[in-house]
Amino acid sequence: MKKFSQHWQDEFKMVLSFSASVENIRRFALCGRKVIETIWPQEEQLAFDIELCLVEALSNVLFHAHYAKPNCHLSFQLRRNKNSLSIRVYDQGKGFSLPEQFAKKQDPYQTSGRGLQLMKGLMDRLEYFQRSHRNQLLLEKNISICEDQSV
Repeated sequence: MKKFSQHWQDEFKMVLSFSASVENIRRFALCGRKVIETIWPQEEQLAFDIELCLVEALSNVLFHAHYAKPNCHLSFQLRRNKNSLSIRVYDQGKGFSLPEQFAKKQDPYQTSGRGLQLMKGLMDRLEYFQRSHRNQLLLEKNISICEDQSV
């Protein structure tokens, strides 16, 4: 568990929804990064990891779950609890089986298909929930907040 100095004493939740496009994925993933950089300016790696996971997860929604759906929106939630930082990415696609995706043999030379493995390696928890109304990918990073307020 990584330890962070506490600049932000309260828990927070940020929910964003935006028009689906590759350009907007990049913009809103950067928003997630900026939130982390604002709260923990010394944690550049965490900010980078959050941005990368958001790009991967939102791209998966755009190109797989919402493919060929004009005028769709993408949405995600970034939340800090006492001991974790979580990302929830929502989709309205047909869903998939996370264990089946991880069981597939990965070709290291393919230009796609490595996003879930990447997210799994960067985060402490990765789960996918299929729902009738809206599916959810949960990414979670365990954190421990130091009581030192001087940083």
